[in-house]
Amino acid sequence: QASTELGSIQQHRLTLEEAPSDQMKMATLRIMAEELRHAYQMFWVLSHDHSWKKPGHPDIAVETMDELLSMEMGNHVLDAFNIPFSNFLDNVVFAAVIDLVGKYQLEMQKVFSYAPMARSMGPMLSEEGFHIGSGRGFLRELAVSSMTDGARYSINDIQRTLNAWIPRG
Repeated sequence: QASTELGSIQQHRLTLEEAPSDQMKMATLRIMAEELRHAYQMFWVLSHDHSWKKPGHPDIAVETMDELLSMEMGNHVLDAFNIPFSNFLDNVVFAAVIDLVGKYQLEMQKVFSYAPMARSMGPMLSEEGFHIGSGRGFLRELAVSSMTDGARYSINDIQRTLNAWIPRG
């Protein structure tokens, strides 16, 4: 879980400065901040489980957190979080498609047999709704503007980007 959150931040920051509007840039910054909070929420779950700490054994939680924090793009657990964004359209489609998949995974984890993990899902789910809504709304905005002269992205660009991300979702 934490690997995907940290990987998402690494991806979003690649094209953040290309945002077509301040609203899109601010939404992306909020998404990145919430992804960081999600990762640290998972770190809290790891670090507050004393069953991971036994005398004479390594602290598995600390080792796991250190490993996660040192991951770079290309080393994350899931393929979708190892792909660099090539333009801001990747930010938008990722939020609309990949975060939707993430929502389904978080919903499944609400009934996780490990109670601390299950209890941590509620706040993440509400924030995930913002990510998905931003992605869908901005995608619609960019699709409508693609029909005007001087649009940043064409409808073919949008379709190509959807074709790249939907299979990964």
